[in-house]
Amino acid sequence: MRQFSERRPGQRSRGVLGTMAAAISAAIVGGTGTAHGQCDQWIAGPALNTGAETAIVWDPDGNGPVAPRLVVGGSFTMAGALPVGRVAVWDGTSWSTLGTGMDGPVIALTVFNNELYAGGNFINASGSFARNIAKWNGASWVPVGGSINNNAVTSLGVHNGELYIGGTFLGSPGNRVARLSGGTWQPLGIGTDNVVYHLAERNGSLIVGGDFGTAGLTAAQRIAWWNGPSATWSLFSPPLVAASGLNSVRTSLPFNGDLIVGGTWFDATGTISPCIARYTGSAWMRMGNGLTNQASALAVYNNELYVGGGFLQSSSTVLNRVGRWDGTNWQSVGGGVNGSVRGLAAFNGELIAVGSFTQAGTGGGAVAVGNWARWRGSTPPTITQQPGSINVEFPTTTIQWSVGATTPFPPLTYQWRRNGVPLVNGPGGAAPGGGTVQNAQSNPLIIHNSVAADAGTYDCVIGSGCGSVTSATGTLTYAPRTVINFVALPGADGLPGTSDDAPYTGADYSNTGGTRVMDEEYQTVGVHFSGSAGTLTLGLIGGGLNPDGALGSPGNNAVLRGAGSGGVTPVRMRFDRQQVGVEMYVAAALGASGTSVPVTVKRAGGTVGVTSLTNANSLQYTGTAGQLAGRWMITSPDGGTFDELTLGLTAPSNGGVFVDNLSFQARQPSDINNSGGETIQDLFDFLALYFANDPRADFNQSGTITIQDLFDFLASYFAP
Repeated sequence: MRQFSERRPGQRSRGVLGTMAAAISAAIVGGTGTAHGQCDQWIAGPALNTGAETAIVWDPDGNGPVAPRLVVGGSFTMAGALPVGRVAVWDGTSWSTLGTGMDGPVIALTVFNNELYAGGNFINASGSFARNIAKWNGASWVPVGGSINNNAVTSLGVHNGELYIGGTFLGSPGNRVARLSGGTWQPLGIGTDNVVYHLAERNGSLIVGGDFGTAGLTAAQRIAWWNGPSATWSLFSPPLVAASGLNSVRTSLPFNGDLIVGGTWFDATGTISPCIARYTGSAWMRMGNGLTNQASALAVYNNELYVGGGFLQSSSTVLNRVGRWDGTNWQSVGGGVNGSVRGLAAFNGELIAVGSFTQAGTGGGAVAVGNWARWRGSTPPTITQQPGSINVEFPTTTIQWSVGATTPFPPLTYQWRRNGVPLVNGPGGAAPGGGTVQNAQSNPLIIHNSVAADAGTYDCVIGSGCGSVTSATGTLTYAPRTVINFVALPGADGLPGTSDDAPYTGADYSNTGGTRVMDEEYQTVGVHFSGSAGTLTLGLIGGGLNPDGALGSPGNNAVLRGAGSGGVTPVRMRFDRQQVGVEMYVAAALGASGTSVPVTVKRAGGTVGVTSLTNANSLQYTGTAGQLAGRWMITSPDGGTFDELTLGLTAPSNGGVFVDNLSFQARQPSDINNSGGETIQDLFDFLALYFANDPRADFNQSGTITIQDLFDFLASYFAP
C-alpha cells in the first residue's frame, strides 16, 4: 500500500514534489463528481464506511511547494475502496493513507511544530505501540511522551509552545488533562473532575472545556482558563451559567473579536442562548435563538461562522445539524445533513463536514454521502495582482495590462472593461478610432498601436463558476497637449535683449541688417499638440515644405540668416517641452555653394544621438547655390527631453557665403500637403502616396511602408 509522506530534512523543493507525487496513494476512489460552476450545494466524495470524529487542515511542508491537505479521523476503516485505518488524507481529489493507521478510533487531531498529532482510543499506530496518542514523523506513526495508559484522549491543543491533551484518562499522567514538557507528560495540578472535550488557546491562555465542575480546586462551569506560565486555573468572568442546566462545553472558536462557545445547555429566555453563545471578554451574549441541541463543531468559511452538531433547528428555522450565522440569526446551509456533525473545516474553497450521516441536502438538492460532505458556497476568485495605471507619451507602442487571481474552482474567466464597458477584440475594441485590442477576454490585455482615443479607466471582471470579482481600476492617460516654445538665447555678445539675440526678417542675420521680430529676449512661436500628434516639422513658414519634405519657395518670415567670412557664431534656440518622443525635422536651403549646415541636438546631461545623420553630432552638407539641402529628422532615441537645439552655421574659408532662408515651422504631422491645417485633402493625398508605394508614405519613418503607416496616419488625422 502506498502512503502519504512528507519532505525530509535536506530535500530540495523539486525533490519534494516528486516525493509527494509518489507518496500520495494513487487510488482515486469513486468519482468525486466535481463540476465547474456548481455552487451553494453539497457535494459527495468517496465515502467513509463508518463515522468520522474530527477534521483538520495540515500543510506538511509549511511554506514549501506541497499544498495543504485535509486530515480526517474517526472509526472508519475504508475511504472509498482504500483501507485507511481510521485516519485518512484528502488532497481535494482522492484519499491517501498515513501508514496503516490505528487499531482504534481517532477522536482528535492537531498540528504542533508543523507535525501532525492524533489522539483517540487506540493501542497501536501503524504497528507501533502508541497508546491513545501518536505523531506522524513523515514515514510512520510514533509514540509521544510515553503512552496514556487508560481511557481515551478526546482533545488536543497547543499553548505556550507546549502540547496539551484532554480526555477521560485518570492518574498518570494527570486527571483528564496534561501537557508535554521535556518529552514527558506532566499533570495540570490535580486536573478536572470530569471529561475534557475541548482545548484551544486564546489571548495567551488555554481554554479547557468539557463536562467538569471543577478545574484544580476552582469551581468551574464546564469551561475554564489555564495559564501555563503561572500554572494556575481561573474562571470565565462572568461564568457560563445556563438557567436550565449546563451539561458540557464541546467547542470554541474566536470570531470577530469574540469567543464563540458551543455545547449542550438550555436557556430559552436568559442572556445565554441555548447550546451556543459568544463571550465578549466581559459578558456572555445571545446568538439569535440558539440551537435546539448540542453544538459540536465550529469553523469560519468565506469569512462567515458555521456550526455543526446534533441540533435540528434554531427556533422555527430548520437547520438539520449545520447552520450559518448571518450576524443576527442562524440560517440553513443547503438543507443540512441527516445525522450528527462532529467536525467542520474549511479546505480548498469548501466547507467540510464530518460525522455520522448518509445524506446532505434535502429535496431535489439531496446528495448521498458517506459520513462526510463538502459544501461549496459562492466563493469568488481572489485577486493577487491588480492592474496599474499607465501614462503614455508619444510615440506610442503597445499597451499591456495584467491581472492575477486564484480560485479553488477553475477555470477562471476574464472580461476587460474600459469605463465600465466590456472590450472586444480587434481594431477600436476599446474605443472608436482606438488601437487593436487583443485578449479582451483573457490575460494579459494588449492594445496594439494605442492612441489617445483609448484613454480611460480599465478594470477586469474575473469569474469562476462560483462567483466573480472586479479588479481595481488602472487609468490609461496620454500626455496632455504640449506647448512647443522656441526661445532665442543670447548671441555673440552674450547679452540678452541686444540686436544679435533674435531672428530677423528681410535681411541677413547680422548686427546691422534686417528688422527684429520681437522686442525682448523670449519669443513663443509654438503650437498646441493634440494627444495623437507626435511630429513637429521645422521648415519654411512662407513657402512651407513640399509633400516630400523638401523646401518650397523661400518665404520672408522669421528667417535666420548667417553671413560673414571664415565662419559665423551658431544661433542657439532653446526647445522647451515635456512631451517624450516628439520628432523634429530640419529643412534648409543653401544660398551659395560650399555651405555646410551642422545640426546638433543636445539635452541636459550630454548629446543625444541624431537619427539619419552621418554621425552622432552633425550632418555636413555641401551643395551649390540655390540647391535644396533636403530634410533631416532629429529625434531623441532614449526618450529624453530636449533642452537646446543648436544650428551651427559655418562658411568655407573663402568667405562671402551664407545660409539663406533657414526658418522654422510647427505643423501637425497629418497635414500632408502642408496647407497649414488638416483637411480631407490630406487624407486623399496620403492614401494616394500609400497605394502608390511612395516613400513619402512611410509615415512613422520605420524605413518600410506597411499597413501600420496607414493606421498611424489615421490615428493622427482623427485625433482631437
